[in-house]
Amino acid sequence: SRRFVTDAYVTDDNTRLAAVTLGQEDSVFVSNVVMYDLTKPGEAEVAADYSVTDGLVAVIGQQGDRLVTVSDTCLTYAEMDGKVSASYTYSGLYLRGYALGGDGFAALLLNRYESGSVGRLVTVGLDGTELASLDVNREVLDISAAGRYLAVLYTDSLVLYNQDLQVYASLNGTDFATGVLLRADGSALLLSAENAGLFLP
Repeated sequence: SRRFVTDAYVTDDNTRLAAVTLGQEDSVFVSNVVMYDLTKPGEAEVAADYSVTDGLVAVIGQQGDRLVTVSDTCLTYAEMDGKVSASYTYSGLYLRGYALGGDGFAALLLNRYESGSVGRLVTVGLDGTELASLDVNREVLDISAAGRYLAVLYTDSLVLYNQDLQVYASLNGTDFATGVLLRADGSALLLSAENAGLFLP
C-alpha cells in the first residue's frame, strides 16, 4: 500500500511473479522489484527483492535465467535470488526504444537529445557489456528482437541485424508500416493501421 505497482512479469518457469513497485525514499523516487513465490498454495510469499538505483523502471522481462529491467537511465540484470548481476548505463543519452526478445541480448535505441533522430542503436549482453553499437541518423519507427536477430523499422525501410548489428536482410518501400514484430526464425510482420504483411528474408 506504500508503493505503486508499475509492471509485473511471471517467470518463464511459472514459479515466481516479479512486480515492479515505485515509491519514495528521502524524497527521491526509487524502483524496487519484489519477487513472490507462486509454488505454494494460498497467499504468495515474498521470495526476494532488490532495488534499481538511479532510474525509474518502465518494463521488466526475462532473458535466460535472469530478470531484466529497463529504466530511464540504465538496463539491469538480476538473478532470481534478487542479486543484481549486471547493469548498463546510458551515459547521459535518452532512451527512445528497447527490445528484450533477443536470444542472449537486449537492444536499446538511445538518442543524444530528447527529440530528434540522432542517436545510437546498442545491443547489450547478459553480463551488461555492450556487444555492438551503430550510429543512427534517421527516424526509427519501431524495433523488435527475437532469436538471433533485431528488426529496425525506419520511415522507408526495414533492416534486420544480428546481435553484432551487421545487416542480415533489408526491405525498401515500407512507408505504409508503423510497427514491426520480429519472429525467432528471422521473418518479420510489418504492421499498419489496416493490415499486416509478412517479410521473409
